[in-house]
Amino acid sequence: RLLATGSSDTTIRVWDVSSGACVQTLDLHRSAVTSLCFVSLDRLISGDDEGSLRAWSAADGQQTHHVPGKVEIKAIQFVGSRGDIAVRRSDGLEVLNAASMQPVARIAASEFKDDVLADSAVVPDQPCILISTAESLIAWDYVHGQQRRLSSESPGSLVVARLPVSQSTVPPVLRRNGFEITSRSGTAHREGEAPAEPHSARDQRLGGSLALPEIREVV
Repeated sequence: RLLATGSSDTTIRVWDVSSGACVQTLDLHRSAVTSLCFVSLDRLISGDDEGSLRAWSAADGQQTHHVPGKVEIKAIQFVGSRGDIAVRRSDGLEVLNAASMQPVARIAASEFKDDVLADSAVVPDQPCILISTAESLIAWDYVHGQQRRLSSESPGSLVVARLPVSQSTVPPVLRRNGFEITSRSGTAHREGEAPAEPHSARDQRLGGSLALPEIREVV
């Protein structure tokens, strides 16, 4: 098992978890490394604060792709259901194919209030990305190019968690500053309020591919 760490000294180090030994040092970035993402056991994607994206073979330390950029990379997330990566910058969110590093889709921060794209998270097993803006929580189905507002408030930073294997029949849970979001079809309401009337089947789907997550406030 491998672990990768990025540093402000522009290097990436790949570690063997069992032995604790550094097995590779990757040093082609020209500025601080701000994000790392393994997309397979051997393939690593990295981003820096100048906007450069690089793909590596973690086994031999060879760079396989370089995608230059101009805006700092905030996060890289793997969309495992389609083999893509979601790259978040302050000016927008871009999806690229993890193998070819070719662009697939993009959404600009200028589409949102105050040009703010605060955070993002991948919905497990679906080609959907949750986006936090200055005023709302949005589900973006990037394959069909559709968006749906899930909350009229900005609930803060986003963390995605899978339930234990023993509870694998329960849908994946996404937690976000007081909100619990599941991938079931459902309604959105705050605790203490009466649930809204059920949405129509059409409202519960995005392009026929994404069930509208249920949102309820948690303490």
